[in-house]
Amino acid sequence: MEQVGKKVIVISLNTVQKCIGATWNCWLNQTPKDFIVKGTADGDLPISIRIRDGNIRGTYHFDCGFADPVYRMPKGELDNLKAWCKINPGFKNGYFTYLGPDYTRHADSVNVSFRNGTYVMFNFHVNIN
Repeated sequence: MEQVGKKVIVISLNTVQKCIGATWNCWLNQTPKDFIVKGTADGDLPISIRIRDGNIRGTYHFDCGFADPVYRMPKGELDNLKAWCKINPGFKNGYFTYLGPDYTRHADSVNVSFRNGTYVMFNFHVNIN
């Protein structure tokens, strides 16, 4: 979906993975502030981070993703992103969960999340094209 007056910028799976990894480090350090991932194959990309109440009492979401929805990964890479989630971050307590368009109820986005007993769930939004 294209925003009025803005073109979609297609970014690679490798770039998405790099941005998720950089944001994961912010989650690990509990530094919830916007930042820029520099030096990706698709340029420097702004990341937005917001903390919001979760749906379970006493839990929160570390909601994050590309600061501008024009940045989108091709739908053809979804299976590769899902496979990547099964082996990353390789954290001793588990791996990322891939939540596809059917789960998120948004045909144009997916989520990469990590909860695994934590009180602040990591939830990276990836827009797709």
